Amino acid sequence: MARRCGEGEAAVKRPLRCAGPWGRRAERGYWARPLRPGGRFPTLLSPLRTPPQPSSGMDSPTDHPHGAARDVINADAIRAAIDRRSQQRRDHADIARWLRSHFFRWAIGRFAHVMPVRSVEQWRVCMGARTPPDWLLRKLDADGAAAMLYIDPEHRLLRERESRLVEFFNARLHSRLAGKFQRVAFDAAETAWQRDHQRMQRRSARGWWPSQPHALSDVVTTPNGRFGELRGSGGTLRAELAYESFHMQHCLGQFEDRERLQGGYGEYYARSCEQGRIRLFSLRDGGNRPHVTVSLIEDLGEWSLEQIKGKQNTVPAARYVPDVLRLLNALRPRDIGSRDLLQLGIVARADAVARLLGLRGAQALAQFRAEREFGAGGRAAITRSARIWARA
Repeated sequence: MARRCGEGEAAVKRPLRCAGPWGRRAERGYWARPLRPGGRFPTLLSPLRTPPQPSSGMDSPTDHPHGAARDVINADAIRAAIDRRSQQRRDHADIARWLRSHFFRWAIGRFAHVMPVRSVEQWRVCMGARTPPDWLLRKLDADGAAAMLYIDPEHRLLRERESRLVEFFNARLHSRLAGKFQRVAFDAAETAWQRDHQRMQRRSARGWWPSQPHALSDVVTTPNGRFGELRGSGGTLRAELAYESFHMQHCLGQFEDRERLQGGYGEYYARSCEQGRIRLFSLRDGGNRPHVTVSLIEDLGEWSLEQIKGKQNTVPAARYVPDVLRLLNALRPRDIGSRDLLQLGIVARADAVARLLGLRGAQALAQFRAEREFGAGGRAAITRSARIWARA
């Protein structure tokens, strides 16, 4: 009978392999633990080995090699500065807790830009012209040349590092990582932030730009998300057009110059929006991913339906027809013979027009079709209020 792992020679020769996947990760220098008993591995693993920090001159921990404890004289001030900035930003409680623990420990133990304090004069330079406390004098007498360290709580590089990690965790407040921020070590968060931005740079080379919440104004809530209208002007509008076009794979935001967002099809749509000649609407799901793009154009003094497009300029999927209907009934645009409507099986309800016009049966339907094809003439104001869209 084969012996179980941990018995006899097998336990001596292969102790890490006997520990299962956790042991193999420990052998490579990583630790991790499951999110729940028998669950999957966390997406962020924390390396036990950390890269060496640069050290040179008066602005680096020359006397404290990486991994050794450092004697920072203003640790309380650093923690207080981190807390103050977090309160000013109104950080989520989980993010504030992570900064207070993980980021603070990294700043005290590994932030490279420090000032050594070996004398009372250096203390006064760092802390201001005041009498040093007794504990400082005792430490200077006892330790001799061993340097204590001072870290500027408002150091530009320290604040930049803090901001990027706040950005990283804010982007994951509604992800599977939410509620588990304390399990993410500093190095793991830093590496993940770098991967995110490298991925964004690769996407930008293909025409991708990040979405801006203020570039969309909500119009109507739908079964599969919400329809928003693309607003703004300049770079904000153009970046949102590029975001929409990247995911939908149509020409709406295809700019000839992808870095400056100028030229090409995107230039036409951006200028048309800015000049008020066209209105653009996007169906976004809970993750802000677009699924349907709708455009209205100004025609004879009112807004008319131009296009309803799914991905790659195809007909939107049938599951999004209820969403499109809600938008159309909220906007009540004029139909100028859109083929997209016919392909979706959406028509304006003739019975609603007939009730307002006092017509019945075939006469009502004929009147409705004539107005749809040739214009309503004097009855346009009446039929505009009666545009109710439904499935054929």
